[in-house]
Order: sequence, then structure tokens, then C-alpha cells
Amino acid sequence: MGEATGEPPNLYADARPITLTYSTIQVDVSSHYIQKSTADDTRLAIEPSISIPLSSYDYFNGHDLALEAVLTNVQN
Repeated sequence: MGEATGEPPNLYADARPITLTYSTIQVDVSSHYIQKSTADDTRLAIEPSISIPLSSYDYFNGHDLALEAVLTNVQN
């Protein structure tokens, strides 16, 4: 319940800084691959069973629509 995840189920992660030899520019490079799904899974995110979009209006007014939906479904 809520919004889609901010990442795909399979991804490169754990960036480590390295310094390029000739330019001495420091860059971050992923150090390993995390596979939480099958290798052929090309989804860009994992969608929730019940989608509840976040809005700035609700956020700034203290409304948590996802929590309200959970509490409503638990009470029923």
C-alpha cells in the first residue's frame, strides 16, 4: 500500500569512491549487483497492491493517506 519503490528489484549498489588515474577526478562506482528478482526482470519499480499517491498538500497538512487506508482496512 502506498507508492512504487524508488528503484528496480535488480540493481547495482554500494557505490565506492575511486580516483581516476590521469585526471585525478573522484567518481563513485557501484561495487556489486543486488538481485532481488529473476535475472530477466526489467521492471523499473515494484508497484504496491494498492496505489496511494503522495501529494504535497497532504504532506504539508499532516495527512498520511496510506496510513489512513491501512487503518480503515484493518478495522473492516
